[in-house]
Amino acid sequence: MGCNTSTAAKPEQKVVKQRRRLSVGNVDLNEVQDAEDHSTEDDRGLIAQFSQQNLLDLIEKDGTKTGSGRRLSSIGSTTDQNATSFANKSMQQLGDELNASKHGIGYTCRKGLKPESPNQDSWCMLKTENFSIYGVFDGHGQKGHDISNFIKDVIPKLIVKDPRSSKSEWSPVLMDTFKKAQSMVNTSDKMKQRLAHGTSDTEHLLESDGMKAGPSVAQKPQTCWDRCVKGCCRCCVVFLAVLNLLLLILFISLGPAGFTYYLAVLRIALYGYGGAACMASSDGCRTAHGFPGSDTDSTLTWYDEQVRLMEQLPQRLQSGEAYRSNELGNVRINDLIWPDIALGSNESVHSRLRPVYDALWGRGASTWTKESVRAGARAFIAGVNGTFTVSKDISKWVELELHNVSLGYTLTAEQLERFLDFQSSAPLMLTMPEIFNFVLSRLTSVQDFISTRQQLVQEYADIMARDTRGLFSNISASFRPTMASALLDSLTFAGGLSIPHALTSVFALMYSDQSPAGEAKDVSKLSDEEVERFVFEAVRLFPPVIEFPWMDARDERRKLMIQMKALRDPGVWGLGAEGADAFSLKPLEKYQNYSGITWVEPANGPQKEGHRWISTPTSRGCPGQDLSLAMIVGFVQEWRHMQHDWYVAEQPEGGIAFTGPAYFTPPVASPFTLLNAQMSGTTATVAIHDHASNKFTVAHVADSTAVLGTKTGSQWKGVALTRDHKPNLKDEKARIEKAGGRVVFDGYANHRVYAKSARYPGLNMSRCLGDLLGHQDCGISCEPEVTSFDIDNQKEQILFLCSDGVWEFIAPQEAVDLVCHYSYLEAQQAADFLAKEAWDRWIREEGGAVVDDITVILVYLNH
Repeated sequence: MGCNTSTAAKPEQKVVKQRRRLSVGNVDLNEVQDAEDHSTEDDRGLIAQFSQQNLLDLIEKDGTKTGSGRRLSSIGSTTDQNATSFANKSMQQLGDELNASKHGIGYTCRKGLKPESPNQDSWCMLKTENFSIYGVFDGHGQKGHDISNFIKDVIPKLIVKDPRSSKSEWSPVLMDTFKKAQSMVNTSDKMKQRLAHGTSDTEHLLESDGMKAGPSVAQKPQTCWDRCVKGCCRCCVVFLAVLNLLLLILFISLGPAGFTYYLAVLRIALYGYGGAACMASSDGCRTAHGFPGSDTDSTLTWYDEQVRLMEQLPQRLQSGEAYRSNELGNVRINDLIWPDIALGSNESVHSRLRPVYDALWGRGASTWTKESVRAGARAFIAGVNGTFTVSKDISKWVELELHNVSLGYTLTAEQLERFLDFQSSAPLMLTMPEIFNFVLSRLTSVQDFISTRQQLVQEYADIMARDTRGLFSNISASFRPTMASALLDSLTFAGGLSIPHALTSVFALMYSDQSPAGEAKDVSKLSDEEVERFVFEAVRLFPPVIEFPWMDARDERRKLMIQMKALRDPGVWGLGAEGADAFSLKPLEKYQNYSGITWVEPANGPQKEGHRWISTPTSRGCPGQDLSLAMIVGFVQEWRHMQHDWYVAEQPEGGIAFTGPAYFTPPVASPFTLLNAQMSGTTATVAIHDHASNKFTVAHVADSTAVLGTKTGSQWKGVALTRDHKPNLKDEKARIEKAGGRVVFDGYANHRVYAKSARYPGLNMSRCLGDLLGHQDCGISCEPEVTSFDIDNQKEQILFLCSDGVWEFIAPQEAVDLVCHYSYLEAQQAADFLAKEAWDRWIREEGGAVVDDITVILVYLNH
């Protein structure tokens, strides 16, 4: 340890066995070549300028500004106009005037000795009153310069926009930032490939911070009607007109009841059951008033009365005074197409099914936890590319999660599409009048639907027979089809429709210009508990289950409790601007005791624990209410963290009730930064200095090492804050091999990562950003390691962030010794000196043949 003022007397650094250079080895897989690529260093500078200016605009527009006097300074890299091999990426100043050297900051980013290759390194610095961000990024692969440049632009934006930044929760902020950045690279790469294959879809591309780039252009997916019109407009119109006319004549001939039935079928055909139910309301389900139908006795009572009726229901069902039947709203389920709704039917069947449902979905079930649900939502959101369609994509996640919980089974993409097609057809199919069954049974579409239903029931029964989780051991072989049918009913209609409906309402409240949620609509600023309250309030105002029906055995009339009125009871929710009819976040305990989800619990029976009713085989309350709530809340909580900066590209026309916006477009890379990241990537080392706590938090992937130099007495000591992510490390190798990759010594200096039966990607690092094939096939990870340290106010300290162009021939302690005699006012001279020394050693060791790109950031702490 010490502080040497000269390196002249130092012995030459010998080449170590574990060499860092050549990040990507020889491979036998050619990258997809760009059809036309005219990118230059000047282009990169223009892109950097455009993106960083957006950052400043973004900060001001998003309300990050804490006061009129708030000052923010941003420094980014651009490129000098000269084209020498020793090109220096110079400072680009944005925001307030800031002299970096006066703040103890030195930096340099120099291109290596390879004229045909652009500078692969990039860097960023951003300084605010509350915190500072420093980052170094070293690209590798054919397009590594694009990846590193892209990452150095998006990472500061993601950090600044994360609401947890205001709370100094830096470790989770950095962890999620790296993952989101990787997701954005993945999306941008896919867009690049689509354009390369002739799909001109640039209108859908947005600037990476999620801000709108040009007009709103996300297009609605084609509906069946769209395809019909495009295929044969005249045929479709004539056929549908004739069919509707015949149906209308038939039902009018049956009298008022028939006409009501016809309208109900038409509504369900056009809008689905939820939309039809709201259309049957006098004001689109915005209040409790409606007209259920001429054959129904509606119970528009307040909360206490409905709870009393629910408490009586299990006993009345057991005694035979009431019964549940296959009634659905204003129409009757067609027994040809859907012969049984097992759950909730006769008492003997129900008593055998209910314990299984409780074991699958109930409180304390072994099949799910709130954490596992959130993890599933997080993985799904991170994997979304392109346009996110609320109804369709939410339904995808819901069915993936419900099938996993209910059957321990992960649907393939093909199986998922088959199920969603089946689900979308079900409401219309099963409500077709039985009077037409002779004709319906001969229609190909109906036969296909019935066949698909039979296949699904058989597949579910087969999974139960295997019973890998030991949850169906009490189900006999003869009863499995009934259990499978009950599950199919629940996955198709109950949770399969109610959870997406509730989430759609939540998204409407979050994004609609007409949202009554006010400032609370920005869930990115809400805590986990506040998100839960937000969801409860959304479900209260726009419940997915609007009514609770049963049949009265005495007069064979349907009894229908309208849940909306109980959820608008002023005796429970209060009067005034924040009362029963207004959106406002009530205390969580209020929702837990009185919400629409807990409201149905009295139907579970007389036994009670606190405010919760205990489920038994005779219970008639919803068995999946806790799982449903966990899925809705968990999805929104993860959305808040991961995609809170998405924006509404287009709102649907003629929305039913308060269904809200249907289409969202994620922050895809802009047309300026379309990436080819299949086998190109970058390191990333990012440090955040929290000014209030005087603490540094460092996150990194790969091998751009961070070093802390500390002076104790007269001696300086250099300590690496990060470890190089190398494939031969025990834990890294285990992860790679578990994912199907392999680690091979290249016979020269490095261990490299390859796919199991191929010679790609050949990386000498186990973690990085980009390198999509490596992540997909080999276990390469984008998850950073995060560490924090307190700045010692009693000692001089220097933070080093450098690419491996520095560390190839200079050890951490030696780097500290080389610059420690420079004062903080000489930070820039210190950075230049360290970079020059690294350059000279490359020339000396490699005989002038090779010099890697060299980036140095020095931050003198306590100044």
